[in-house]
Amino acid sequence: MNRTIVPGIVFLVVAAACGSPQADDAAGSRATTLVTTTLVTTTTCAPGAATCGSEGAVPTDPEAIVPTPVPLDPPAVPNPLKTARTDLALRLGVPMDHIEVVSIEEVVWRNGNLGCDTGEPAIQVLTDGYQIVLQVHEVQYYYHGKTDLDPVFCATPDEPLPPGDA
Repeated sequence: MNRTIVPGIVFLVVAAACGSPQADDAAGSRATTLVTTTLVTTTTCAPGAATCGSEGAVPTDPEAIVPTPVPLDPPAVPNPLKTARTDLALRLGVPMDHIEVVSIEEVVWRNGNLGCDTGEPAIQVLTDGYQIVLQVHEVQYYYHGKTDLDPVFCATPDEPLPPGDA
């Protein structure tokens, strides 16, 4: 079917270009207008075809196209230690290699403030989390976090529940 339509369209385009009026320039010569049209068709090689020329090509049926699932990048897993070290380096204006890791431990916090005494009321619920202790020039800095969330700097840290008391 496409083989009879394409030549018909090409013929109409060529006929229209040939029959268009021609303009005379100042010297009296005739200028010719050239019109070109490109027809793009999507084809695929027929099964068993040795080549994929016009004889071996068949139109692609949009209904027969099966989408291929593309895996998405999984969401980034929080890296609490990297986050805490980066934050402390920025706070103190020191290079990352000046920051020592003293400890990282899973803990249970007594309340929703994650063991940081902010002076604000906190929801009184046991909260699973972690504590990171970093050190720069003999001074320790505390970062507290909740499981699966980034840590927060804790200027006035409270102690977590002792292990086994949860």
